[in-house]
Amino acid sequence: MADQDGIDVVQLRERFLDLLGMEYKAYPVQLEQRFPRILANIVALWGTPDLDRYLSGLIVSDRPDRQGFPPDVAVELFHLSSLNDSLAGGKKAASGTGWATLDDGDLYKK
Repeated sequence: MADQDGIDVVQLRERFLDLLGMEYKAYPVQLEQRFPRILANIVALWGTPDLDRYLSGLIVSDRPDRQGFPPDVAVELFHLSSLNDSLAGGKKAASGTGWATLDDGDLYKK
């Protein structure tokens, strides 16, 4: 079933869960429900060097007209960024956002 943007959320979910494998608990439910287009972009970029740049652009915007994401969505984005870094074996260059140095537990602190 496709949403208003023509995104088949069920197929997207299945594809991303397959990509996540053992890390299936990291699936971003809030992102899927609220921003399926962004999730589609993440799934399309998963496993590529461009994903870090895309996630960094979402997390730290250089556009002042952006209001940011709700906290639960932001936490999911941070977690995906951290997971992407760990799956890359820490071999990718730091994004400059500073988030790559946080442990998962730090992301969930209030």
